[in-house]
Amino acid sequence: MKSKERVHIGAVCIIGVALICILLPLGNLNGIFDYKGERIELKENDIGSGVFIKTNNVVLDNFDSDITISEGGVYNIKGNLNYSIFINANDTVTLNLNGVNISSKITSAIANRGESDLVINLVADSFNNLIDSGYSEYDGCIYSKGKLIIEGTGTLNINGNQKEGEGIATKDNDIIINGGLINISSNDDG
Repeated sequence: MKSKERVHIGAVCIIGVALICILLPLGNLNGIFDYKGERIELKENDIGSGVFIKTNNVVLDNFDSDITISEGGVYNIKGNLNYSIFINANDTVTLNLNGVNISSKITSAIANRGESDLVINLVADSFNNLIDSGYSEYDGCIYSKGKLIIEGTGTLNINGNQKEGEGIATKDNDIIINGGLINISSNDDG
């Protein structure tokens, strides 16, 4: 191979890598795209593969993707999010909602995909708003595969907009409400 050919091939490789570095983040702004620039449709199992939370104090304003909690424990949540919170843990997860506004355009605002219990604690004097939309197998604005417990003394406003969704839903488990002021508006069941 001649040295001019090597330089040409090297330049093409550098330009290609540079384009990938520029275009890859842009694809995340408006969806996910393949190498040809064609939009990739997400399957339900792909949703929620955004950021995995590693801290117990979560300020939602810091995130611009879905959030996944994969370890049991207590999580203090506040702020605004235009995506979803997914839980997929082996142990009980408690979410202390303290001034939370979540608006998901694809699926549930909060979805527990695991078998473990999900406890939603409404912090005293807090106002929390959850809105969902779209259509998915998680058919509630709050959905839990495991047992769902809502407690505390704060306020929770739920607006269920999924096509056949509910305000609060579980797969086949109990929904236990031990406290809080809960207002539900839903396209289907409360």
